[in-house]
Amino acid sequence: MSLPDKESAVVEASRQLADWLDIPEGSSRIEWQAAGVYASMQIGELAFLAVYRRRGDPEAIAGALSRISEMERGNALLIVPYMSPAGRKACKRAGVSWLDLSGNARILAPGIHILVEGRRNRFAKRGRAPNVFAPKSSRVARWLLMHPHESFRQTEISAHIDLDEGTTSRVVRRLLAEGLLERSSSGKVRASDPDLLLDTWRDSYDFGSHRVIKGHVPGRSGEERLFKVSGALRAAGQEHAATGLSAAWLCSGFAGFRLASFHIGLPPDPAVVRETGFHEGEKGANLWLVLPREEGVWLGASDRQGVRVVHPIQAYLDLQGHPERSEEAAEQLRAQWLSWGRPA
Repeated sequence: MSLPDKESAVVEASRQLADWLDIPEGSSRIEWQAAGVYASMQIGELAFLAVYRRRGDPEAIAGALSRISEMERGNALLIVPYMSPAGRKACKRAGVSWLDLSGNARILAPGIHILVEGRRNRFAKRGRAPNVFAPKSSRVARWLLMHPHESFRQTEISAHIDLDEGTTSRVVRRLLAEGLLERSSSGKVRASDPDLLLDTWRDSYDFGSHRVIKGHVPGRSGEERLFKVSGALRAAGQEHAATGLSAAWLCSGFAGFRLASFHIGLPPDPAVVRETGFHEGEKGANLWLVLPREEGVWLGASDRQGVRVVHPIQAYLDLQGHPERSEEAAEQLRAQWLSWGRPA
């Protein structure tokens, strides 16, 4: 479907809003202001300052939010064809209501609270744009998030993450275009908004793309299994690092857990299987051994309480593929280690 012009978009948005609020269509009024930059939208007794953008990606949303003053944010309504997940979070942080023409919205105004999610992008283009968070490409974002207070030249990034300079250059260029990085006058780049960069990466991260070997290991608790399996993997000289709920517990002391999980470099050695009593099978699984798609998962791994554990960034990404209280664990991990107030 082709993108509408601003007049059509605002009219469609007013119709959608009136329908949600069960307000007669004739009660809506639109008046364009500032030479057509924005529109005053009256829906029944509600008034909004409507701003339209043809894209809902981070760069477009950041640009739109920068033009909405602090005084205007309370009654501003940002309209886009489809609001990206990262764009939604940026609007929430800024306190700006939004509505997309695909049928999603988050609108807070006196007396109303509208939240509509899950509608597909009606304006998706055919073909796929290059994914800056594809397995190898994501190393660029990973490195910059691991060093949120530093700036780097592209050649430095390439050397640190073992990625060829051509690929690094293309990924950096795309991240700059999406407003996720900024370049200094000296040519160095850094994350312009680490929170937004992490949110955008998490939106596209697919834990299910890894090969996960599920099974059962005897033990009274997740902690017992964690140390038992870690010791066996270390004794066998097998590359590994705890992730998910196990990593959240090691890094932030999150509440007890049942499921222990590890990234491993190779399929489990028979000696490890014998030592731990591991039996493969999904039913009642309390151990996941994850063969990662990409070697970047090992970047920043460290030892905690005698256990090798992935960097908090990787644990945070992996938690969205885990059961139990994974979302709570992710929130606590982020608050303690990924708040960007200090390097992790």
